[in-house]
Amino acid sequence: GYEPQAWAERNSFCFPWGWSAVSRGLKWTDSPNRIKFRFVMHGHLYDEDGSLTGSADTQVLPKTDLYDPSHCPDITSSIETLRPAIVCDSDYKVRRMGIATQNRIYKDQIWTIEGRQEVVIVIKDSYSVIAPMKKKVDLDFQYVENPEWWNWMVNDRFYEDGEWIQFHT
Repeated sequence: GYEPQAWAERNSFCFPWGWSAVSRGLKWTDSPNRIKFRFVMHGHLYDEDGSLTGSADTQVLPKTDLYDPSHCPDITSSIETLRPAIVCDSDYKVRRMGIATQNRIYKDQIWTIEGRQEVVIVIKDSYSVIAPMKKKVDLDFQYVENPEWWNWMVNDRFYEDGEWIQFHT
């Protein structure tokens, strides 16, 4: 199957922040297992011509509760995946990003977007998540108080015009 950033070590942050892998012109021969997402923040794939999912101009990503199901239906029943996957229309943009704190809290975070929640696990003293753009994120560090200082890591050179995300603690 097709695996985004296949060279990445499990539970590492060595794969690129915010990047999309593009698929086009894929040919399949008796291959029901098409996508190999190892974990929920593994990456997201842009299916340019539909050769990966059957739907051109879409984004494929591991399924979490952060995404609006009206824009991102589950495709797991039609395409074999290592973990459940969804396909989002091209107007529902997502980016991969991370959060780090200076306070060394390191507990799993709870992200809430439009009432949908996802637990973002801590990996090597940091966090990584794929989230929709143009949204407000309520970020709960699950600690007595939120940290005095924190930063998010995503390279805005991959943003398209008008893309943004707002964090609230």
